[in-house]
Amino acid sequence: MKINRLIYIPLFFALVSCGSTTSSTTNNNVITDQASQKSDPSENAVLWQQTAAEYDALCYQAFNAARHYLEKLSLEKLDGNEVVVLDLDETVLDNSPYNARLILEGSNYSPESWMEWSNLADAQLVPGAKEFLLDITQYGVEVFFISNRNNEELENTIKNLAKFDLHYESNQFLLKDADNSSEKTNRRNGLIDSKKIVMLIGDNLADFNTVLEESESIVDRKENASVYRNDFGNKFIILPNVMYGNWQKALKSKRNEPLQFDVKGNLQFLRAY
Repeated sequence: MKINRLIYIPLFFALVSCGSTTSSTTNNNVITDQASQKSDPSENAVLWQQTAAEYDALCYQAFNAARHYLEKLSLEKLDGNEVVVLDLDETVLDNSPYNARLILEGSNYSPESWMEWSNLADAQLVPGAKEFLLDITQYGVEVFFISNRNNEELENTIKNLAKFDLHYESNQFLLKDADNSSEKTNRRNGLIDSKKIVMLIGDNLADFNTVLEESESIVDRKENASVYRNDFGNKFIILPNVMYGNWQKALKSKRNEPLQFDVKGNLQFLRAY
């Protein structure tokens, strides 16, 4: 009997230990599974723009609306001084591969990494952009690009577009000012001095006018978008871009203190029931 008890005791502890190990392993697996289910919002944004047919459809819809508006304008008497102004990045050129690289490398945007991508002159076009830009000449309007790319990117930008049979002169690009300001108002105003802007196309409210560009808070941006609601789909054509933009800057406004348990401070902006 003594021998049997000695056998049972180690066996009991072995079973307890095994159960404890199994429980610990199970808990670890649950934690791992839960962690793996949490996605980086930027990852979802890039995945959506690269894989969602809905993204393509929204781009086609935007350029179709632009085409219809120009068709309507062409029925009126034009003086040959009309221009269409487009942004470049995420309006004509698709830079999602750059954002994908940042995610895969676990890095953030930097001027150096951006220049590495830009110098490749290898961006694809946003869906529908090529057809629209090729068609636009029939409406008797000129094309200008107002972009926050730097002047040192001009040559490779022209080269990138030329790969798709889209050929433009350097004077059709109004890139960042000498003071490196990202404000587009001055460049638009400079163009207005000699041209008549009949349409603006972009992926950010700042691409359209001074009021929208200077709107910083979430409330102001929404209110001013509502003010110009009748221009969207007509004079203003906006493309979808969930990867980046001034909407993110609005989340970081000093008027909105981040919650302690949310590193990015974004949970405070969620509306739940």
